[in-house]
Amino acid sequence: MKDEIVIDLFNPYSRLFPNRKLVDKGTLELIKHLRTEGYTIKIKPDNEVPLQYLFKKGYHEFFTDPVYIFFAGAASSVVTTLIANGIQKVFDKWGKSSSNTINNNVIIINKTTNETINIVNQPISKGEINDKRKKVKTNAERFKQCFSMVSPYPNLQTPIYLEHKPQIVGWGRLDLDNNGLVVEESIILDKIVRKKIRSGKIKGLSVTGISETSICSICESDYVQCNHIAGETYNNVMCANELHESIFIEVSLVCVPINEKCLIKMI
Repeated sequence: MKDEIVIDLFNPYSRLFPNRKLVDKGTLELIKHLRTEGYTIKIKPDNEVPLQYLFKKGYHEFFTDPVYIFFAGAASSVVTTLIANGIQKVFDKWGKSSSNTINNNVIIINKTTNETINIVNQPISKGEINDKRKKVKTNAERFKQCFSMVSPYPNLQTPIYLEHKPQIVGWGRLDLDNNGLVVEESIILDKIVRKKIRSGKIKGLSVTGISETSICSICESDYVQCNHIAGETYNNVMCANELHESIFIEVSLVCVPINEKCLIKMI
């Protein structure tokens, strides 16, 4: 067995859902990649709270929140290359390339040498890390404020966000039908957002939620604990992550929805 790697996770909705240990799609697939390479993965915060899957049905979920990865003993270049390869596998599957923002949001810390670098082996200063921590706290507080807002429209009680950021751009009415979650009626208050919808720049909807139970269709065990990855094929059977007992958090307008059928239009 190789050295232990510790991953410190961030809960952007801690003000509304405290004491939750949440992992998004990109980070979870990285964890599974490291497990298959023989590493023991320890998840922080170090408590008895079970790890739960935070789903965002849009490309926004790929390492846009800081992820801190700690290890000791091994050479930084070896672990960094392994992590970078794992992240690239995530992007390759979705035909997406990484960016400087994403590169710098994966923070790798060698506890033996005290090196702090990103996934392309560039050093990250303490000042940069402090700035990221302040931004995280600010966003959590802004989400708290958004969640406490009351709709001025009696029939439209669900806030609509933009790209999963703590910014309400409209209000809507949600319902469930045979096809899933549907926004039956809405009003978009932001003029710039309305213009982008009409021009086709903002194309779809994306839902965020916490799956308190998620089951792997291959091994029928807890999806966050097994090493199978949704969308990949095992013995000619495609893996699916079956979400159970999910908590709805928010719905956002997005430029590129993962589900190509989840489109919007303005009448």
